[in-house]
Amino acid sequence: SDANASFFTGLGLLALWLGYREELSSESQALLTSIFHSLYDWFVPLIGEEHFHCLNGYMGEATCAWLLCEILERREDRQKIAGHLLRATDDWLENGFGFGEHLSDVYSRVALQQISLLLLFAKKLPAHLKARLEKVFHTLLKINDGFDGKPYVPTIRCYDFLESPSKGKNRRFISQTYRDAVHPADEILEEEIGNNPPLEGLLFKAGWHDLAPAKDAHKEDIVIPCRGGNQASVYLAKDFRLGSLSRFPVAPEVEFREWGMSWQSFPVAFWRPAGDWGYLQWEFEEEAGASCYPSEGPSSNARKRGNPLTRVMPPILGKTFSIQRSGDLLALRILSMVDTRWLKVKDRLRLVDSHADLTERKFEKGWSQLLLRYPERCVSVHHVNLMLAGPPPSLVAKPSQVMDWECSWPVEKLHRTLLSIWAISAHGVIDSPPRLEAVRPHSATTRFPEEYPSVLEWDWGSTRWKLRIDPLSVTPLEIVR
Repeated sequence: SDANASFFTGLGLLALWLGYREELSSESQALLTSIFHSLYDWFVPLIGEEHFHCLNGYMGEATCAWLLCEILERREDRQKIAGHLLRATDDWLENGFGFGEHLSDVYSRVALQQISLLLLFAKKLPAHLKARLEKVFHTLLKINDGFDGKPYVPTIRCYDFLESPSKGKNRRFISQTYRDAVHPADEILEEEIGNNPPLEGLLFKAGWHDLAPAKDAHKEDIVIPCRGGNQASVYLAKDFRLGSLSRFPVAPEVEFREWGMSWQSFPVAFWRPAGDWGYLQWEFEEEAGASCYPSEGPSSNARKRGNPLTRVMPPILGKTFSIQRSGDLLALRILSMVDTRWLKVKDRLRLVDSHADLTERKFEKGWSQLLLRYPERCVSVHHVNLMLAGPPPSLVAKPSQVMDWECSWPVEKLHRTLLSIWAISAHGVIDSPPRLEAVRPHSATTRFPEEYPSVLEWDWGSTRWKLRIDPLSVTPLEIVR
């Protein structure tokens, strides 16, 4: 029941026609032409809905619509389809790619292949539309180049919940054959192809590497614009990468009962080439079981996939607000509603395939520090409890090479909000404590003690923080100028 099945199928059939038509019998060509008429009648009304929020979905449908328009010589529809595509490219470039698939190493690759097929095989694209499509193509490829073809941090729409991400470079995937792209000497596995048709060889023969711009020089710090003025901040050292989203969810309106971004996104994450994968995760525990986001992986159990709390609409979702300065970041985590059916709420750092030597340090006034010692560097992770008499985090070993550093709150101890600060420094141990000073709010809004505004000052040496925290503000985490 994949809503994208139509364009995954259509793109494969179009590639067969565009690249290998002469090798098909007249009967096969006639059959394909008949199928194309049906596909065209499906895709043209569909792209008229202009659901630009899903980059790979809309780009796949629009690519099929335009190429079918040319093959079937439906000249009367060109202007209409071009208008939809032009508005889509403008929306993506000006508003940060919908709900954020430019930060997905899975779906940005799908979108790049779709745009590549359109640019390389369309003959009638208006010049201004072609220029905008090329800019989208260059932007997505530049992001992938910036990550050097290695895992995206942070990432939206990623399924590496219990294993280290290991996606490849988009430039390398465009090879003469699919075997060259994935396994030069090994057998190709069916799951490596997935839903997306293997277009790499066709794009290679059509001149993809001439279409692609030269790769930029590596940068250690990059910023990627996202929807609504938000951004992804990324620190990319050779041995360690750390990234965060300034606000998550980026698009709360696409969070539904059994689907959305929160279950498949990692707004604060880090990765090492040795395979270490770390990210922040919520868990809600009920008598019927527990549900997490990011998820704990694909499962037939509805609680283990899609957004948790399917009985609640809209779903209750924790929010993450981050400020990052190179290899130092600080994040405010807010759960602004609590379901009384829950037994416990957990907020944690999840470590997958960790090679670090771990050391816990507990301090006064709710500050805890976890040191991750690697051969190349020491990374420090911090938790500052903003709840009265809240529990400190503790290490909990899980199956499958997973270690959690988590805080667990019984729901009866919560009023309506759960608040905490997480911080990560790629530059080692932090010895100076955070200083929190409560600030009397300017409004008469009724607040529980943990909801009062405060100013946080914290000197890390590499970074000096002075931040205003106000859980009930539309901007809960702000730099004090």
